[in-house]
Amino acid sequence: MARVLHRLQDHGQAASFARRYLIMRPADSRFLELGVQIFEAAGAIDEAIDCGERMRIRHPENAANLRRLAALYRSKGVDDRARSLESEAALAAVNDDQQAEPS
Repeated sequence: MARVLHRLQDHGQAASFARRYLIMRPADSRFLELGVQIFEAAGAIDEAIDCGERMRIRHPENAANLRRLAALYRSKGVDDRARSLESEAALAAVNDDQQAEPS
């Protein structure tokens, strides 16, 4: 339901459903990624950061999540954390590139 409401741009309702879903299924990593987008669109930046950090713990190599988290922290004025995450994202991207190269 949260996904549908997000697509319909009813971000407040989508965030409400996302909160309930994450309480019931906190281990759903795929939904955490959507949760970041839903909460950010709803203006719930702290909740978006929470989802992004939980995603980062589970998938530290996800450069897109790291960049998104950096932007969220920067929007809150937490520049040191944003720079740290940008560095992590750059390293993750380099690692992805190296793994993609044929040996």
